[in-house]
Amino acid sequence: MSCKIVRDLLPLYYDEVVSEESRVFVEEHLESCAECKKILEDLHENTEQKNTPETEQPMVSSFRVIKKKLHRKAVIVAAISIICAVAIAAAVTYVVFFYETPVPYRVAARDIKQPITSALDVFTDLGWHKTTSSRIIGDSLYVCCSDTLWSRYIVKPKGPQIYFSAVSSEPIDPIEPIDPIEPIDPAEPFDPGTSAKYGNPGLPKPFWPPEPPEPPEPPNPLILISGLSKVYYFEGRLSAFALDDAVFSRIAAGSVLIWEKP
Repeated sequence: MSCKIVRDLLPLYYDEVVSEESRVFVEEHLESCAECKKILEDLHENTEQKNTPETEQPMVSSFRVIKKKLHRKAVIVAAISIICAVAIAAAVTYVVFFYETPVPYRVAARDIKQPITSALDVFTDLGWHKTTSSRIIGDSLYVCCSDTLWSRYIVKPKGPQIYFSAVSSEPIDPIEPIDPIEPIDPAEPFDPGTSAKYGNPGLPKPFWPPEPPEPPEPPNPLILISGLSKVYYFEGRLSAFALDDAVFSRIAAGSVLIWEKP
């Protein structure tokens, strides 16, 4: 009966959590019971083996592998999040600040002052949009405006800003022909200064042709605009202005006539 009680108390005795009376009772029993003493020794050996580095090392390695995988996963998730954020920011920036859409005529008509006295009035009043393009075909001027979300809904117009260019169709005066080089007459007396300046006196004198005349200035594009008789508003992409005249005329057939010279 005492062995059964002692064996129940051995784990508590080993952990030193028994009372003084129980400790004395267990020790007196161990002095006379080899079997219970062997159980205590086995308990001691098993506890030491559990606490050895050899048994702890596999668990530590497993935790390190799991931690490394979690860290790698966190880095991948963070990198993907940053790339997505940059891509979204770039897309939003492009759509808001750079992506241009045509301005409908009902919107552009509110910017045109009345009465219109010339084609220049129309072009000037539409000049504050993000992009204002024009094309002259015959006596007609086609105007098209485009805006970004930023220029249409956020910022306010700062007034007309016109950058209109036209290529002059006037021919440039041809360059005057260069006079042929006259050889030096060998019968002429030798001039040391000429020899030092031009080299061998038997060779022709060097000739510096005159600078070509400057081309004439193109006509004032604003005068070209003011001389037109019709102005149409074109609702379409700016890329259409780069098409051939015939193709553009077919596309622009539905343009709105906003001014005609009386």
